[in-house]
Amino acid sequence: MKYLTRLVSAVALGLFAAAECAAQLAMDIDFNRSVFLLNEPIYARLRLRNDSGRTLIFGESQDLRGRLQMEIVGPNGRRFRFPGSGPNPLQGLVLREGQEREVVFELGDYVTLDRTGAYRIYAYAGHPMLTEEFRTPDRRIEITEGLSLWKRTVGIPDLLNTEQQSTPAETRTYELTAVRDGREKRLYLSVYDDRRLYSLVPLGDIGGSDSIRCEIDAYSSLHLLLPVTAKIYEYLKYNSTGGLETRKIYRKSELPPILVRDPETGVVTVAGGEIAVPGVDYMEESAPANPRKPEL
Repeated sequence: MKYLTRLVSAVALGLFAAAECAAQLAMDIDFNRSVFLLNEPIYARLRLRNDSGRTLIFGESQDLRGRLQMEIVGPNGRRFRFPGSGPNPLQGLVLREGQEREVVFELGDYVTLDRTGAYRIYAYAGHPMLTEEFRTPDRRIEITEGLSLWKRTVGIPDLLNTEQQSTPAETRTYELTAVRDGREKRLYLSVYDDRRLYSLVPLGDIGGSDSIRCEIDAYSSLHLLLPVTAKIYEYLKYNSTGGLETRKIYRKSELPPILVRDPETGVVTVAGGEIAVPGVDYMEESAPANPRKPEL
């Protein structure tokens, strides 16, 4: 499936290029998407251009201590401002005369957005070498609970026999959730219990949810079979902490691939279809160096 979609906003680029001639520091901010699932990492890209005629160093000394502040106006007018006394996303940045730079950071490193609804976000920056502070245009994002497509709670087997068989097994819940963002419909896997969220995995864009197949095996692992195109399918196996154990790509042959669970042993296998050939049946996308940090 596709990794997080690269966002290039023509409107944002135009606003950045058309910044006021008098501005010493041109700024803009955008995000990897406009709609996010609750608890999903949200990445911001801050773009800066130095028109001050001086090199701007965002260091630790008083003479060099430029600052970035962000303000978020959430549902019901709730306001967040960050960073405070903690690390600043611009710390260590050297911006020479006329230079443009981009800084990517995760909002969750600075603020917790734990409510669904619409958020308005902007940033402003200042520096001792500048005569005033400069501000980005407002950007809007939405955080949603999404639409639950499938959910199953399972017990976790004690493979080492360290627990008494008379005590209840630890449980884990797998849930598939869809989020619509314009024409896109993205699928997520979350793995959690009543104490914590173990994993939130973006599975990419989906078409019809009716063709998604899910099975649980005897070890409480989750098996997924997802349609990528009309002829290509992705098989995924996740363990009870959300770790990916197996990934294979299948193509449709005379019959499409399906998941089959043995009722005696609980073993889940893929029947039908054929293993697809990368570069022939499909083009494999390369993973980002840091899977949590998408390219914007």
